[in-house]
Amino acid sequence: MKKNNKRIIHVITGLGNGGAEGVLFRLINETNKEIEHVVVSITGEGKYGKYLKDIGCDIYTLNAKRSILALFISLPRLIKIIYISKPDVVQTWMYHADIIGGVAAKFCRVKKIYWGLRHTDLTPTVNSRSTLIAAKVCALFSYFIPNKIVTCSLNAVSNHIKVGYRDIFHYIPNGLDINRYSSSEEKRNIGQRQLKLDNSKIILGCVARYHPQKNHVGLINAFSNLKNSNIQLLLVGSGCTEDNEKLVSLIKSNEVSEKVSLVGEQDDISMIMNVIDILILSSFGEGFPNVIAEAMSTGKIIVTTDVGDSRHIIGKMNVVCKSINDNCLYEGMKNGIAMYENMNTRKEIQKYNESRVKEKYSLPRMCDSYVALWRSNE
Repeated sequence: MKKNNKRIIHVITGLGNGGAEGVLFRLINETNKEIEHVVVSITGEGKYGKYLKDIGCDIYTLNAKRSILALFISLPRLIKIIYISKPDVVQTWMYHADIIGGVAAKFCRVKKIYWGLRHTDLTPTVNSRSTLIAAKVCALFSYFIPNKIVTCSLNAVSNHIKVGYRDIFHYIPNGLDINRYSSSEEKRNIGQRQLKLDNSKIILGCVARYHPQKNHVGLINAFSNLKNSNIQLLLVGSGCTEDNEKLVSLIKSNEVSEKVSLVGEQDDISMIMNVIDILILSSFGEGFPNVIAEAMSTGKIIVTTDVGDSRHIIGKMNVVCKSINDNCLYEGMKNGIAMYENMNTRKEIQKYNESRVKEKYSLPRMCDSYVALWRSNE
């Protein structure tokens, strides 16, 4: 380790294709010259393990299941890793990692322990029993383990205080690579060819894994009510494929098969953001939805449900659906299409969105905030 460099151990639930995992990778990639990073994944290497190794980051995997019992079975090994590494800071990411990482760091007498809160909505109907139990355990442990609880969502703070969390929250919004997520006619043309899209259509895009919380049912129902013949809906994310019988059946029953494209997971989301014209977020719950900032950075119009920090991210323009129901989604999409069809409005929103992301949600801004926290005396 270079002189004066901080050593940070990150404990994260997994390294799969998720928002928190992507933020962690970008954070390490941007700061690894001034900070020595070590990552411990409670489960496996996932998507980002290889990427982290490629930039010289040490990776440990505990290969545990996501249950409270499995976490504590893995505890001795994690304690050993932390004890040998002698970190200046232990930074944890998500509930299960907050528990096991916090306990292990406390046992090793690490002076700076920062939790990472990446979840907002604790409604029982859209969360697993394991997640709700983990959140309750974290609420109890928050009074004697972490120095601070880092959250990317302002909305998450009040929700977690309600379930008993200690109010020691530290807000750091997610940041993205603005150079990568910028408007590109070349990427748009390549993407349209690869995905076989009609460039004369207005492309509405939803980038979300197929999951009840993402509300694909409400999205398809609302989309089917739009009578505009010049629109196409692009569904991107795991489970959004022709193999998903439930989703395909839903699309067929709404008689929109010719107007919906299912393309599954895509590696280059910056290309997707250039392909679409309007981003639709139909979720029942979110924290900091990265897709909104990514779409804004490429100058796209946003139509979103009023969840998590969506309203705060988009600012004074774009479209927020006041209620999460099919009719409000329909009205929101109709308004978004009208904005797109008005060239002056479209250009105004494009300029506003690009400027807002540069000012508030850039990658350097996020990284500077984390480094300042790690170097602080708090």
